[in-house]
Amino acid sequence: MLLGANEGLKFLYSSIHKLRADLKLKKLEIDTTLETVAKEYAISLNANKVLTHTLFGTTPMQRVKKYDQYFHKIREILASGLDVEDVTNAWLKSPKHKEALLNKDTSKIGGYVLKTQNNKNIFVVLFGEKL
Repeated sequence: MLLGANEGLKFLYSSIHKLRADLKLKKLEIDTTLETVAKEYAISLNANKVLTHTLFGTTPMQRVKKYDQYFHKIREILASGLDVEDVTNAWLKSPKHKEALLNKDTSKIGGYVLKTQNNKNIFVVLFGEKL
């Protein structure tokens, strides 16, 4: 299934919300700050042709606090080269990614799906909690 950028992100949110609902975990609120940070980071990852949580020596928390000092907990998951329909299941196979997806200590989510020039997806999803 080919999805546009917005449809891909909607599908990603929907699959994460369904997963969490099936496990009786709270639904996460979509946060525009986290979406902004996720988009900027996906673009930077693509421009530098790398997949890392610490591009240019920055942490996910530092990138979020640039926009909102009230976040005190941040989790980040990344992926590339997968279809949006497959990425959530791929994350569930990795203990650290699964822990982030199923966390009980954040209430907000923001993500971005970037379609690269060679038609591959880069996924950045942030989970956060404010003071």
